[in-house]
Parts: sequence; C-alpha cells; structure tokens
Amino acid sequence: MKILFIAKSLIKNKKSFIRDFEHTKRSFTAIGWVIDLWETNYARHAVELARKAVEENYSHVISVGGDGTLSEVVNGLLENNVSTLPVLGLLPYGTANDFAKTCGAKKSVEGILNAIREKKWKKIDIGK
Repeated sequence: MKILFIAKSLIKNKKSFIRDFEHTKRSFTAIGWVIDLWETNYARHAVELARKAVEENYSHVISVGGDGTLSEVVNGLLENNVSTLPVLGLLPYGTANDFAKTCGAKKSVEGILNAIREKKWKKIDIGK
C-alpha cells in the first residue's frame, strides 16, 4: 500500500492530528506500507498535490480538512487522464464537515488505515 494524506496546513487541532498520524504511521509502516503526509501551503495547493499523487502512483489519497480541502483533492485527482485513480478517503478536520457527516467518514488516522486494510469503503458518484 502506498497512502498519501493531503492536509490543509491550517486544520483545527493540528497538533492532535500530527501526533495521531505519527503514532499510527509506525504501526502500518512496520508491515510494509508507505504512508506520507503532504501539507498545503496556499490556496488550491491541494489540487496540485492530488495531481502529483496520481503521477507518483499512490493507491490511496486521504483528504485531511473540511469540505473545501476535499473539493480541491477531488478536482486534482480528476485532472489526471488515467484509467485508474487512487481510492479517496476523508479525515474530517474542518469546521462544518458536512460531507463527512453525511457519508459517515472515519474520524482518526487509525480508523482510516484499518478501513483500507479491511477494504471497507463506499463508492460515491461524483456526478460526471
């Protein structure tokens, strides 16, 4: 598995997220997974990072933030002209997190990685 977390640099509870990420990452890298964290630095940076994630063959891309970050990541993924895109995940660290509440997104790094290991995800139509 090659998994990328794309995090908005100004997420709420950032220290808590980083601590959770680093702790959980150790467990999964011990079994051979590659797990990276890229942070955004400016508006629409998540679009570029998601596009690059496809180019670098990540199997899963996790958006860390709110609805806006998720929108940027989705758009970045869809800008690639490839037949297979990474599985998209969402870790809600935004203000309202409307989409995360609607779809029942996991609320921890460990929860997301366990769902990936167990292949527990939902297909959602993006409306294309």
